[in-house]
Amino acid sequence: MKPCPDYEVLLTLHASGALEPAEQAQVQAHLATCAGCQSEARQLTGVLGQVALPPPTPLEEARQEALPRQVVSRWRREQVKQAMRLRNGGALLALAAAVMLVLTVTLPGKDPSRAEPLSTAGVVTSETETLFEQWASADPLQDELDLSGGEDEAGWDELDGDADLASDDLLFLP
Repeated sequence: MKPCPDYEVLLTLHASGALEPAEQAQVQAHLATCAGCQSEARQLTGVLGQVALPPPTPLEEARQEALPRQVVSRWRREQVKQAMRLRNGGALLALAAAVMLVLTVTLPGKDPSRAEPLSTAGVVTSETETLFEQWASADPLQDELDLSGGEDEAGWDELDGDADLASDDLLFLP
């Protein structure tokens, strides 16, 4: 006889002992009335009985009991190693900072006691500003168009009318 299709999964779980109490009661009530499911349950129990693990040996039990202690001790060792690395790294950084401080103080170079006074920096800034203002106000074309400085050239004020403008002095033809 074949087992009921609705109970196949429940019978497997029943044989392995993995059913909830409500499901266990439901399967027990069904097994009392169904011969096909009874034979399937006996067959599954026999197969799962052969697959069951043997009881642990005393050595295996001792290892299982010692396992939490080993895990905790290994974790503590790792924590101590990590703390040592951090401490040593911090000490090395502090040592490097101290060496840099000593080297900057003792190496020849600019002496901080011979530093220029702050007022000199203000003078340099004001001189720079003055030079910039002179440059900004300068007209780069002033020397080229200055007609008043030449003896044989007429200035802008001396030019009269259209006749003066048509003279050969002002024409720049090749």
